[in-house]
Amino acid sequence: LSREIDGRSDVTGLADIVFKWFKVEDFDSLLEKIYSSKNPVVLIASLLEAVQEVWHQHPVLYNIIQEAARELALGVAAVVKRLDLKPPVKVYYGGGVFNLGERFIELFTRELKKLIGAVSVHGSTFKPVFGAVLYAFKLEGVDLEKVLEKLSLESTELKDFSNEG
Repeated sequence: LSREIDGRSDVTGLADIVFKWFKVEDFDSLLEKIYSSKNPVVLIASLLEAVQEVWHQHPVLYNIIQEAARELALGVAAVVKRLDLKPPVKVYYGGGVFNLGERFIELFTRELKKLIGAVSVHGSTFKPVFGAVLYAFKLEGVDLEKVLEKLSLESTELKDFSNEG
């Protein structure tokens, strides 16, 4: 964006998309809006909504999103290596840039396959911390099948109970 604004690159239309989304007229107003926000990270992340339908058709946006997919895949590959996981590896995702939809997930999956080979990618059912808890249980020798079965049964019982009232 800054390259387009300061003339280091051609006009791509990215500035127009960003300015329209944040309801500002120029770069200085954009910076002021972002840095005066109580949560600039959340504000910037909201831009994903603005590009959700067009990123795959806009060359600059596509390159940015493709780089995000690559970086996420590199992060996953580093974790797979660090944990010494063997293929096929199951990868679960949720939120953030994955809200861009199926095209992004396909891009991410392709990048992962290049890096770690046999992989299956799925939307997560639980919050990310749940995976960390399960892994800690596994390290302690807890029978995860029994834990997951019990959680599944309790979840079903809770759903049944909530439908009674």
